[in-house]
Amino acid sequence: MSDMLRVESGLSSSSSLGGAVAPTSALARSGGDDLYVSELLSFSLERLNKEPDLLRGDADRVRRQLQEVAVSHHASFVAAAEAVGAVRSELQEADARLGALQAAVPRLQEECEAFSARAAEVVAKRKANKAALSAHGTMLDLLEAPALVDTCVRNGSFDEALDLEAFVSKVAAVHGNLPVVRKLREDVAATAGAMRKQLLARLRGAVQLPDCLRAIGYLRRLGGFDEHTLRLEFLRCREAFIAAQVAALDRSSPYDFLKRLTDAHRVHLFDITMQYRAIFASQPWQGQAPAQAEGSSSGGSEALGSDALLLSWATRRIDAYLQEVSALLPLIEDGGSLASVLEHCMYCGMSLGRVGLDFRGLLPPPFEACSRAMFVDGITAATGAFEDALQTHRWVALPAMAAATSRVAASKGDDDAAADTGPPYALMAHPPLASFVNGCLAALNELRHCAPPALQRPLAAELGKACGAVADALGRYHAARALPADQMVLFAAMCSALADVAAPYLQGCFSRVFGAKTAIATPRLGTAGVDHLAAAVTSARELAAACAPQPSA
Repeated sequence: MSDMLRVESGLSSSSSLGGAVAPTSALARSGGDDLYVSELLSFSLERLNKEPDLLRGDADRVRRQLQEVAVSHHASFVAAAEAVGAVRSELQEADARLGALQAAVPRLQEECEAFSARAAEVVAKRKANKAALSAHGTMLDLLEAPALVDTCVRNGSFDEALDLEAFVSKVAAVHGNLPVVRKLREDVAATAGAMRKQLLARLRGAVQLPDCLRAIGYLRRLGGFDEHTLRLEFLRCREAFIAAQVAALDRSSPYDFLKRLTDAHRVHLFDITMQYRAIFASQPWQGQAPAQAEGSSSGGSEALGSDALLLSWATRRIDAYLQEVSALLPLIEDGGSLASVLEHCMYCGMSLGRVGLDFRGLLPPPFEACSRAMFVDGITAATGAFEDALQTHRWVALPAMAAATSRVAASKGDDDAAADTGPPYALMAHPPLASFVNGCLAALNELRHCAPPALQRPLAAELGKACGAVADALGRYHAARALPADQMVLFAAMCSALADVAAPYLQGCFSRVFGAKTAIATPRLGTAGVDHLAAAVTSARELAAACAPQPSA
């Protein structure tokens, strides 16, 4: 009986869970109740009294049928109950997963939006790559511009390099916001810097005017230099070129070095000045009228003065040249070489005078100092040789003494005897005095090659001092030694020869040296030289008179 109740409860549960058939049974029951009520209204009282019993019988019959059905189909009910439990658990699991899915939907939406954005970027990049692929040839040419510029610079094709540089600059002006264009502009600018250095290095070499014009034109197209800076760089490069040429000269021989130095400055200073004036437009002096500027454009120094920068550089270069000359002139030991160097320098100044760089007025001081030092050294050596020879001299009368004495007597009464340029024979009797005269003649021979007129009086004074030193040496010798009478005669004759032969002869030679070099006639020494010689002659004559033997009573 309990089993039957469980089956009925299971049946009722199954019927309650069978949501698909429950609404249909309810509708049928509601319709059947209406028919049953209408049928009850048609029954008689007796029939109505029997109706409960009939209903109980029908209920018993239905219950028995249900029990029979439950017994015969109990496996189906069990399986249905199990299926309902499984469905319930699966529905719960599905409900949990549905909740998780609902929680993950916002994140999924965000990821989808991000994917959509990335997809849009990929599409844009693909579109850009596609456009780049279509313009691959043009882009390749553009990217090769720095390498092409570098190749052109290395091969000396500066026109093509400048055209490429201008093209890249134009592209950078239009598309300067693109990184690749900025990188191209930087690479080309670096190559342009190398080109600028190469052009400046070319200006530091031996270039002619056409090459200078092309180089300056390229530098102007490159930019980076204003007009003043460009002129300054040009002069710096040319200064480096001259300095390199001077440094390459052989300094082993001062004479050869000075001649080559002078030739280098004569050629290169002239060329550089002409190049500068041909390349750069000259500007008139500040405050100079235009008519004056036009009138001075054809002149040398006036045209040069129109540009103070060139004038400053040329002055500095000439000053360095003159300093080099002044430093090396004392190393020249003979007058012929000194005169040759002076001739070279004067010719250089005359040649540069055509472009306004005549520096001949600055040459006399160093050459005068060198000539004076050379002459003073010569007569000082002659004085020293006389003193040495006097100390070792043997007072012995020579065979030619009589002839020399007669020649001296003849020369005393003949003022024109000085026309004879040879040394007087009377000096052969006095070797120390002859040695002194020979030394002075050697100094005069060196001086005659380069005898500046401004040195006439100073050198005359030096020659007078030398003769006075000889007279003083004779006086000291006489005071220090007591000579016998026969030797005293010879000593007095030497003193007389100094006063009457050597001094006038040296005076005449000195006058001939400067008389041939100057337009002013100078047959005699200057005032200072005359004073010194007069004092020397007077001392010699007094000494000769004191040494002369007195006649016996």
